Amino acid sequence: MQHQLAKMRFALLILTLLFLTSCSNNQTKPYQTQMKIALEIIPEDTEGGYTLVWKDSVGHAIKHLCPDTSYFRFLRWRPFETHFTVTNRNNDTLGYYYGVSAPHDYLFFAVTDPSDSIIMLHPSIGGYFCSDYIFSQLDTPFTLIEQEAFYQKQIEGHGKVFKPIEIDIRKILRKKTEMIFDSQ
Repeated sequence: MQHQLAKMRFALLILTLLFLTSCSNNQTKPYQTQMKIALEIIPEDTEGGYTLVWKDSVGHAIKHLCPDTSYFRFLRWRPFETHFTVTNRNNDTLGYYYGVSAPHDYLFFAVTDPSDSIIMLHPSIGGYFCSDYIFSQLDTPFTLIEQEAFYQKQIEGHGKVFKPIEIDIRKILRKKTEMIFDSQ
């Protein structure tokens, strides 16, 4: 009985690895050369503080595998997430999001000179190390080194960094705006 169970686990592991490998070689992923992001910039105060909120297209090629249809659950499930850096014209960092233990789709940033409304948005794709999808595929959790190796392998050649887009905060403030970012 134990031997059969071990064979089944091994076969499941092989199938999972084949599935992940075939997905990583799929040249039609939506984030490979472009990433569509719907975003909104919301003023937080009169001192130049803002919140950038977004919904992105990362992982939507495998969204049908997610057991829950809610957007927040999908954020926790997918193995990748969108990272953002917001800079000004002088390339000073105004705000950033590079991932945490629970995925977010927002960040806070502050403009030091309220009269300067031009900012640059720099999106990239990073691994989400607490992905429910990854943990559901394995009998034992990854070590941190294994996780990093897995994500680097998955991200290679898939447009990890995208060209920044310059925007005028005053023109899109409180407006839901859809943008397409091209890979570098």
